[in-house]
Amino acid sequence: MRNREILSRQFRVVLELHRHPQGLSSEKLALRLGVSRATINRDLELLRQRIGLPIERVRRTGEIWHRLRELPLSSVAATPLQVAALRLARDALAPLEGTALTGQLDALLALLPGEPAPLRGLNVAGKPQRSTAPVVRAIDLAMQEGKRLEILVRVAARGGEERRYVLDPLLLRVVNDDLYLFAWSHERKETRTFKVTRIREACVREEPADRHADLVPEEAFRGAVKAWSGSLTQVRVRIRPGVAWLVDEYPLVVGQEILHEPDGSAIVTAQVAGLVEPLRWVLSWGRNAEAIEPMELRQAVADELASALSIYGDLEVRSSKVSEPHEHSPSRARRPGPQSARRIEKSP
Repeated sequence: MRNREILSRQFRVVLELHRHPQGLSSEKLALRLGVSRATINRDLELLRQRIGLPIERVRRTGEIWHRLRELPLSSVAATPLQVAALRLARDALAPLEGTALTGQLDALLALLPGEPAPLRGLNVAGKPQRSTAPVVRAIDLAMQEGKRLEILVRVAARGGEERRYVLDPLLLRVVNDDLYLFAWSHERKETRTFKVTRIREACVREEPADRHADLVPEEAFRGAVKAWSGSLTQVRVRIRPGVAWLVDEYPLVVGQEILHEPDGSAIVTAQVAGLVEPLRWVLSWGRNAEAIEPMELRQAVADELASALSIYGDLEVRSSKVSEPHEHSPSRARRPGPQSARRIEKSP
């Protein structure tokens, strides 16, 4: 944890120098980062000597200022393949649009030759992204400056109702082209995970964020299927013969155990964070998966399937107008019991 704090602070030093091309004094850097001048001077020396950053010392009005010198790239000749690789990397980072990271990559790409010719035999398709750059920019700024963040977000567990939260942002996590914010909520007095596309507004507050030195954000996602964090629970799921060979291609989590049965089926055993995402994973297999344990997961799957089946009834659509509710004849399927939303808490 200590090493991460040091690296984070040193990155913020570099960001501050980048934002002030004329340079800053050690005292001003210390005030901006909330540390001592001695700490800043040690960081600057390490960045110069060990990292090799071109940080110049400039004397102004009787004190030493520090300025980050730009490096010329005219001597660097990028091949068409290298340019293409950089542009593909930028596309892969699309969910982080608005962060300092993508901003710097854009600046680098602007110095390179124009659009490269498409590479023969390569086609890359990604998920369409709703623009969240202003929100991501505010989150990134709050984390870099160590400030609290206020957001207006739609909450899935409350039917999309909009709510405001004051947060200490801790981590941005990209999963399958979706961006999530992991943060400490002052309203809930606990950590929460927010899908960034559901955040309508985000602004940086003046008060500093709490340090939360006891939290290791990366550890919160141990056992996560995607972005859900929570206490670890063991689940077991049976995958039917004929498709069991696909469990390596579509795993529940990294590190899952697979037991292949004599009949060709497979039993997947895994430690997962919460049951929300395992429920969705089981449902994605349709009739080819059976939740074995825990019983809470098995019951939630049964409730979801019964509820979905009840919509179709005898397959006759009672109204062709979307605005009108459909009246269904009694279904042969059992009526759904307590909904899984009551049994398993939905993600925010």
